[in-house]
Amino acid sequence: MVPGRGLLISASWQKDESINILNIYSPNKPTENRAFWEEIHDSIIHIPQPDVILGDFNFVKDPMDRLPAIYDNQNTIEAWCSLKSHLTLSDGWRACFPRSLKYCFSQTPGQGGHQSHIDRIYVKNEMIPF
Repeated sequence: MVPGRGLLISASWQKDESINILNIYSPNKPTENRAFWEEIHDSIIHIPQPDVILGDFNFVKDPMDRLPAIYDNQNTIEAWCSLKSHLTLSDGWRACFPRSLKYCFSQTPGQGGHQSHIDRIYVKNEMIPF
């Protein structure tokens, strides 16, 4: 794992099962963000497989999650999608609201007024619908 950027919690879950939740804070710089996801992907064999990954991703996968709508770094998106696919995760909120334009980060007008949906929760596919 990347020190200071992730916290893995294992908790009791239904009956005799447990749930593994990885809380992340990914870097702002696209090259560091890509390397972050690649490092997690490479180290995933050494930790319990996360059932949930949540936190501040500092990028958006789809331009509709940014105002104004722009594409984020493709290498970062590909690194994340590779990990997401490996772990069979889906964006639970986006699964429930596929076309909703809601943002969790907003700049002041003086900072440019941009908005984005960079804080997300991904869960195992079999956990949807909740």
